Parts: sequence; C-alpha cells; structure tokens
Amino acid sequence: MSSQKQVTNIFQSLWSETDTYEEDGIESYIARHQEWSDGKIGEWITLSLQCENPLIDKINILDAGCGLGVTFANIMSTSYVKEKVNIKYTGLDLIDLTKTKSFIQNEFQKEKYHVANLEVELVNEDIGKYCINNKETQDLVIAFGSLHHTQDVRKSIISTFQALKPSNNKKSGYFIGWVINSQKPLRAITDKFFREFFNKFSSIDDCSEELVILANIFEKLSLALGEEIIDIPKYSKLLDLKAGQYKLQSLLYDYFLKCYYRSDESKKRQLHQLFDWFSPDYYHQTTRDQLEKIILELNNDKSRCEILDIVSKNNGHYFFLRKHFLN
Repeated sequence: MSSQKQVTNIFQSLWSETDTYEEDGIESYIARHQEWSDGKIGEWITLSLQCENPLIDKINILDAGCGLGVTFANIMSTSYVKEKVNIKYTGLDLIDLTKTKSFIQNEFQKEKYHVANLEVELVNEDIGKYCINNKETQDLVIAFGSLHHTQDVRKSIISTFQALKPSNNKKSGYFIGWVINSQKPLRAITDKFFREFFNKFSSIDDCSEELVILANIFEKLSLALGEEIIDIPKYSKLLDLKAGQYKLQSLLYDYFLKCYYRSDESKKRQLHQLFDWFSPDYYHQTTRDQLEKIILELNNDKSRCEILDIVSKNNGHYFFLRKHFLN
C-alpha cells in the first residue's frame, strides 16, 4: 500500500466514527485553533474575507484538506461572515466527504450565519493535482493540518499557493496554513518508538486496546503533575530547552513524551488524537527556518509573496501570507 493510500485509510477510519460533531466538538476545535495561533486565526480569516463590496464581489475559498468541515465552521463563525457576504466554498480531501456534506448542510440550515449567498462544492482529489490543474479563481486558500500529510510539504505549499487566483480582477489573495513543527530531540525519539508500532495499523479499532492503555497512563500522569512548576536556570543543549519557568505537564509533553490528555475532552477523542499523531506514514515536520525558506520560493516574476504573520509554537507554525499579482 502506498503511503498516501495508507494516510487516506487512516483518516477514513479515524473520522468515520469520530465524535467531532458531538459534545461541542466543533467549538472545541475552533477554540484550539485560536489558542495555538495566539488568537489570530479569526482576525486573519476576517481580513482575508473583507472586500470593497461584499454583496457584489463573491469570495472564493479553497479549503485544502477540509476533513469533516471544521475549517468551514471556523470560517463561518468569524464576525465578518455574520454580515452579508457571497461565498463560494470548495472543500478538498481524499476521504469520503458524505458526512462532511451533511454537516455543512445542517450547519448552514441552523441559520446561525447571515451570508447573502453560499455555494458549496466538495471534491475528492489530491491537493497537489487539484491546485496545479484547476483553473477556478480562489481569493483565500486555507490548509490546516493537511500539508504535512502529503508526500512533500514544500511541494504542497508551493502548489497550494499557486491555487490563489483572485476573482473580480483583485490584485491579491490570501493563504492561511498550519504545519507541524520539528520535535525536540528526546520527543523525536519517543515519537519514533510509538510511530513504528502504530503506523502498522490502518484502523483505530485494530489498536484500540493499546491506545486505551496509553490514554489512561497519560491521564494519571497529567493529574499527578497538576499545576506544578519547575524553574530551569540554564539552557540545556541536550534537550534544546531554554532557561525559564515551565509547567511540568507541558515540559513532559513538549520535550520528553507525547502524553496527550485534556480534561475538557472525552476519552474517545483523546484516542483519536493519539491515533492521529502516531499512525499516518506521512507526518512531516518543518522547522521555522525551513518554512521561511519555502515561503521565499513562492516569489516569481508573476507574483510576490508577503508574509503577514507567522506564529510558531512547539506543536506547529501558523502562517498568514498575501499573494500580490504583478502587472
């Protein structure tokens, strides 16, 4: 089985019985994006959607790796969308999107939003192939959590950026993305140990017993550590650990072992998070320097890439880019 097929099967299994739509799951994911981006995701989306006359200028959005529709809900929850705008939303993924279609239809029918007109298209296709070959205009491209699941992060960022072709003779378009950061030295070793075991399984059901054991251990570790703080007086080259105060729970997670536990999430979702991290073959990691070098490659004689913002955390990088079209 090719690695891309393996990754597709992993997420098909993971999301076919996920509780994303249960227990305020969507709201939890939106809150997590806000937390990890220092509260900037909503601002970036709002800025990307603004135009001089939103009732006339339809905004075309490509969600590269739409999954179950979390990003759709994120877009529709922004303050700007609650005003009247015209939106064409295209969701792109390799998994079966039947459940996603149903969710998006149900969400819009709740009348929580006041979009003048919403057009939705869901497409089953590889990100790279679609973005290079498709001729439709796109004013905003969003890629959360999908680029590092492809064969090559660099090629996927470049091809996805190429999909920006602003409509109505606009001079620029926007790109919002997230890729995994490189892991700290010891975390990388323990991650490798777990991944060598779990990426043999194409279904979460096939390794659920082991996941339950891990989840229970990680919960007890989290509860035992509580709010304990440790002071690190000097930089540790061995651990790539800067001097400062750390919450023990976060220190263990970021520098030693992915002991995932959140008290506000169900046990089922915690199993999903562990399987999501350890099982897919493609889970490429990118340093801040590597990301910035890739972004530099986006400049050419037809367009210029402006870095509006990058938020880097131990778990990943959120980046906000503007594509300017040159005359």
